[in-house]
Amino acid sequence: MQSVREQYHAVMHAKSAREFFQNIPWGFIEILAAVPAAVFILSAFYQLIVILTVPYGYSAATAFARKIGLIFGGLMIILYAGKKTAEGEQAVDFCRRSKPFVFFLAVMFLMVISTCINGFTPKALHGDVYRNESLFAFLMYFGIYYFCCSVIGRKKIKVLLEYLFVFVTFSVNGTVLFATYVLNNRAFYTDELLGIFSQFNHYGYYLLLTIVLSSALTLLETNRVLKCICFLNFVSGTVLLIINNTFGCFLSCIAALIFSVIAVSVYRRKFSWGAAGMLLMFLLITFLMSFWMTTFFSNLIWLKNDIAAISSGDEEQLAYAGTGRWALWRETVQSIRERPLFGWGVEGIQDRLYIASGIYQNNRPHNEYLQYAAFFGVPAALLYLCGLFSLLCAAWKNRRITDGYSVAALCTAAAYLCSALFGNTMHYTAPYLFIFLGLSFLPAGESKNRADAGLQPEESSAG
Repeated sequence: MQSVREQYHAVMHAKSAREFFQNIPWGFIEILAAVPAAVFILSAFYQLIVILTVPYGYSAATAFARKIGLIFGGLMIILYAGKKTAEGEQAVDFCRRSKPFVFFLAVMFLMVISTCINGFTPKALHGDVYRNESLFAFLMYFGIYYFCCSVIGRKKIKVLLEYLFVFVTFSVNGTVLFATYVLNNRAFYTDELLGIFSQFNHYGYYLLLTIVLSSALTLLETNRVLKCICFLNFVSGTVLLIINNTFGCFLSCIAALIFSVIAVSVYRRKFSWGAAGMLLMFLLITFLMSFWMTTFFSNLIWLKNDIAAISSGDEEQLAYAGTGRWALWRETVQSIRERPLFGWGVEGIQDRLYIASGIYQNNRPHNEYLQYAAFFGVPAALLYLCGLFSLLCAAWKNRRITDGYSVAALCTAAAYLCSALFGNTMHYTAPYLFIFLGLSFLPAGESKNRADAGLQPEESSAG
């Protein structure tokens, strides 16, 4: 194996472009691929520092992270494409090895076509002030955050990224708990628990990811110190989610923890009582806290009332069902029917949703799957779902040679995908989905290499 000095010398003294790309080590490319995700994850910690020093202050941390991600991600893509070409890989080989990204590439193409048809409006170019999601932000979700993480095959890099997220969330959630309920500092709390976000639902998404990833790593980690930290992060995240009182995230968390039981059991090839225990622990904490505050069990009554309102067909009751979501979904479906092929463009249905939402004053569908269809058309939304399904198929196909950290990432991504039924994309939450989707993916070529080497799951993961 060449030393770093020898590799550097080989790259710098290459006699042709082909030799230059051939001499670039894959390890260097994977390190570059991890930078966009690492910087974005750290942006939450920076936002925490901002709020501690300037109460209710919000930074441009995610905008900065996006710029850094674009630079390093773009460089990685150039080096990746050059090296694959130098190694003689054909386009068909790439498509066969990275099927999910092929679907996502098609989604990106349709996003651009939709914007060309609907116009490069100020919101398409820059996003609105609140959500800060332009066409380029959506393209980055797929083209940078997902793709970069999907090419990471080294377990050590996946470990670093996942534990970076664990330690950042541990710092954020611990600070929010201590500052709010011990020091009585309201920097993180208005009428609802906001944490480092501008809306309590968004903090709910963050807590959801915290709980599910920490739960999975608690089961799969062998280091006792790290296992203890993950478990504490799971407990603190659960407590904060209950205080946060985001019902959609409650439902998503339960669904994701059930999915974790299945995923970990498949990975270990026997039923995981530990995963089932984490689900019961979540329910137990919820039950105990229900004596002091509104929890999932209390919200079930509201859900029953919403279902009754929808069944009755009473227009006045329907306007309030799901805290206004039913009205938003109906209006969004109507807008999709009007422009099914290429949608209305980025934020193209804001005004009509604002009117339809009434007193709730919402301008997003509160369902990300409907959002993609309304913004970019039904074909784009279907291709997005095909990409997600192909990722699940790849995980099942590679179940005997995958590693524990890929399983943990898949469970975390599943949590977000459940919450997407009730939520919206945001510039500081949506990238997490694509980061964890990428980390969950094991390319077909890498799978074959591991299989040929006889590497088993127990040898390639944390437990």
